[in-house]
Amino acid sequence: MQTIKTDSLTSEEKISVILGELFQSFGYVRYNMTKFEEYSLYGENKDFLSNGNVITFLSGDGKMLALRPDVTLSILKNTNATKINSEKVFYIEKVYRYDKETKSFKEISQAGVEMLGNVDRASIAEIVVMALNSLSALSDDFVLDISNISFVKGMFDGYGIDMSLRRTLTKFLKDKNLHEVDNLVSQNMISDEFASAFKTLISISDKPVAALEKMKKLIVTDEMQKAYEEMSELFDVLKGGKDIEKIRIDFSVESDFNYYTDIVFCGYIAEMPKAVLKGGRYDALAYKMKKDIGALGFAVYVGDAANVRHSAPKAITVILSDGDTKGVFGAAQKLRAKGERVRIARNMPKDVAIDKIYRYDDGKLTEVKND
Repeated sequence: MQTIKTDSLTSEEKISVILGELFQSFGYVRYNMTKFEEYSLYGENKDFLSNGNVITFLSGDGKMLALRPDVTLSILKNTNATKINSEKVFYIEKVYRYDKETKSFKEISQAGVEMLGNVDRASIAEIVVMALNSLSALSDDFVLDISNISFVKGMFDGYGIDMSLRRTLTKFLKDKNLHEVDNLVSQNMISDEFASAFKTLISISDKPVAALEKMKKLIVTDEMQKAYEEMSELFDVLKGGKDIEKIRIDFSVESDFNYYTDIVFCGYIAEMPKAVLKGGRYDALAYKMKKDIGALGFAVYVGDAANVRHSAPKAITVILSDGDTKGVFGAAQKLRAKGERVRIARNMPKDVAIDKIYRYDDGKLTEVKND
C-alpha cells in the first residue's frame, strides 16, 4: 500500500495530524463525540462560554439540542473519572460559536487535551510540556504565558478587597492598567499598600526565575505561599527542558475566577495577534457539574493556526499534450512515482506555480524552457 504523504493535506489537517500524534505520545486517548448536545448543558454554564449564543433546534422527540459550542463541557459531563481512576483524553473537533465581529456563527477547528481525576503536580508539568510542544509544532517563535489564579485571589483576600472591586481590578490586571489603580487610591477605594503590591503584580512579565523572585516579595497569605510553592516546584521540574526559555510568568492571562483554579495559561505565536492556545485548571467547573475531581487541559485553535501557516502551493510539473491519452497518462504516472506533482494540460495553466514543463509528442517527453 502506498504511504499517503502529509503534503497532500491542508494546513489544518496537517496540524491536526501532528497534534494528534503528539497527544498520543503522552498516553492520551482519542475522544470522539457527536456534534449535538442537549441545550441544558450549555444553558446552565453560559458564563463558562466565551459567548452565550448557541445554535439550537428541536429534535424529533421534542428535546432542545444545541450545535456544540464547546468541547470541555461535553467531556466533563460524560467522564467516568474519579480521584482514584483518572482519564487522559484528547480531541480534534469542530465547535460552532457566535462571532461578535461578523455577527454570525463560525465553525472553529480545535485540538486539545483534558486530564480528569487526580491532577497532581506531575500532571501539571506534563500538560505544560504538551502545551510547549504544541506551540513548537506551530511556529519557531512562540511564548507560553502562565499565571496562577490562587495567587491573585490570595492577594485580594490578604488585603481585604471587597468582592465588588475584584472584577474591576481583574480587568485592570488583564489590561495592565496601572493608571486606573492609582485612581482607585485617590478615591480611597483601595489602600496605598495594596495598590503598590498590585501594581507590582501587574508589571510581572518575566521568565520564571525573575518572576518568582518578585512573587515571593508579595506573599501575605497562606494561599499565596502555596501558589508560589507550586509554581516554584513546577519550574524546578521543567528546568533545563526543551523550550523552557519560552515560558513567561504573566498575571494578565485572562481567566474566570468562577471556574478556574490555580494555573492558567495562554500560548502565542509571532504570526498571530491573539492567543492560539488557552488552558488551565478548572476544578471549580467540575465541582459545579457535581464531579468531585480535578480537571486540567488546554485547546489549540487549529483553524487560526492554519491560516497563519498557509503558504503558496508548491510548484508543479506540467505536461502539455493534445493527444495519445494512454501515452501521456503513463508518462505522468512515472513522474509521480518519483515524487513529482504533475498536471496534464492542453494549454499552459495560469492558476499554479510551475517548476518544469514537458511536451509529450511521438511517445516521448521533451522538456520545454520555463520562461
